[in-house]
Amino acid sequence: MNPAKLDCRIEVGQNQSVKNPETKLNEKVWVSFHSCWAERYEPTGRALFEAAVSHLENEVFFNIRPKDGITPGMLLKYKGEEYKIGPIRYGTRKKNLTSLQCRRVE
Repeated sequence: MNPAKLDCRIEVGQNQSVKNPETKLNEKVWVSFHSCWAERYEPTGRALFEAAVSHLENEVFFNIRPKDGITPGMLLKYKGEEYKIGPIRYGTRKKNLTSLQCRRVE
């Protein structure tokens, strides 16, 4: 693992509904779970063709160091944009990185 490749700052969390005491209405509030450095990469070669077959060309992948508690369905913030985390691929002992497959939330 080359730590110099982890050059993007991301934040993993989720929106939770909290009742506002003044208005008595539910509001969505961002709750951060984990903030870390990541490597952002686009699929190339064989992975790109596999993504094209399943219509996932707009997917973005992030490699992070292993962290327990990150689940599919959580949100990831990168440069002010929100992404929804899909499948998570855990690395082996030799390649100790976790890969997050994300789709932009619109």
